[in-house]
Parts: sequence; structure tokens; C-alpha cells
Amino acid sequence: AQCARRSGVYSFFLFPLNPPAWSLFFELAVNGLYATVRWSKGWLWLILTISYYYIVVTTYAFSGPGGWAAPNMVAGIPRALFSFFVGVMLFDLWSMKRWNSFHLGPFVPCILVLAMCSIPYSNAAFVGLVPFAVPLTVWLSTCNPHNGAIAVIFRFLGKVSYPVYAIHWPAYQLSQFSYDRVLGFPISTPLPLVICLALAAGVLPVSYTLVRYYDQPLQKKLIAFRTK
Repeated sequence: AQCARRSGVYSFFLFPLNPPAWSLFFELAVNGLYATVRWSKGWLWLILTISYYYIVVTTYAFSGPGGWAAPNMVAGIPRALFSFFVGVMLFDLWSMKRWNSFHLGPFVPCILVLAMCSIPYSNAAFVGLVPFAVPLTVWLSTCNPHNGAIAVIFRFLGKVSYPVYAIHWPAYQLSQFSYDRVLGFPISTPLPLVICLALAAGVLPVSYTLVRYYDQPLQKKLIAFRTK
């Protein structure tokens, strides 16, 4: 019990307002590593193999993937390395026109995501889905046609996905606190589904505003700085 309390204290000290920052921290670290080192295909495959091995080890060592808790910090780097470099490999294949002509429609990736989320959790299911189902879903998403209304929706969701992930938790916590405070409910009372849907609809335009007026100008400045 004492160890659990210490873990909670460390976790809230590291990420006090936004637990998803746990994974964003590692993603930014891996992005920085990728941006500063020239990677050959051999090194990419080696990193994928080693990082997946450590995903399996840390999953079974900690009895599950965990999340942003302090004892699970050691699992963050291999997960971020694996997912990021799988994305790099898929992008290379897509750029070479090897896989991007295979179309199953826009709803197949969505169905796959729902199927994955419906599978009862186990360590074996988790380590099995990571190297196969997740890259497959990403690949099928990239292979959809690049015109039409569906493509516009996909591009919009792709642009706002990062800020949505970054701000959704604080937005929910603030809304939950306000709702429970006003109605006199216990602070831990979950929000009703209707309010959650309204909150999700409100997060999308906020995320797009962040992309349009903060993220994109910052990216341009960083690219200009790097190309000098």
C-alpha cells in the first residue's frame, strides 16, 4: 500500500494536470532522436526488434501495459520507439507506391479499431496486437483514396488528432469538476454520455485552432531553422 501511495505521488508530480503527457513526453523524445540521427533500414529493423522485445518484457514484468504511472516509466521508451519507427517504415512503403493502391474503403480501419478495443484484455492479446493489428490499421487508413468527402474528413481528423489527445483529459477533468460541483455530486461522478459527446464536439474546433495558429507556424519556424 505504501509503495502504491508513493507511485501515485510520483505520477502526479511528473504529470499533475495532464496524464496523457506521459506518452507525449516519450513521443517527443523519439521524434528528437529521429530528427538528429540518420537511420538506415538495417538500424530501423534492429530498433523495431529490440524495442518489441522490451515491450514484451515490460508488459509481463508489470502485469500489463499500464499507463502514465511512475513504475511504468521504463516501458515508455520501447513503446514509443516501436510505434514511431513502425510508422516510419509504413510511410517509406507508402511513398514507394508499394502498398497504397490497395483500397478496402474508409470504414474497414474503423471496424478494426472497434474489434481491437472489444477484445478482452490479456498480456498475450496486448503483445500480439502491437506488432500486427495496429500497423495494419494504420496501413489500411493510408491506402484510402485521396479525394472526396471521406478524404477531407480523414485529413481533418489527422490534423487535430495530436492536440485532441493532448487536451482531452484536462478538458474532461475540468468539465467533470464543474458539473459535479454545480449539481452537488461527488467530484468523481462521471459525466453523462450527452455531455461527453458535447465535450468531444467542442474539443475538435479548439484543437483545429491550436493546429492553425500555433502548431503549423511553429513547425514552419523549426523547419526554416533546420534548413539554414
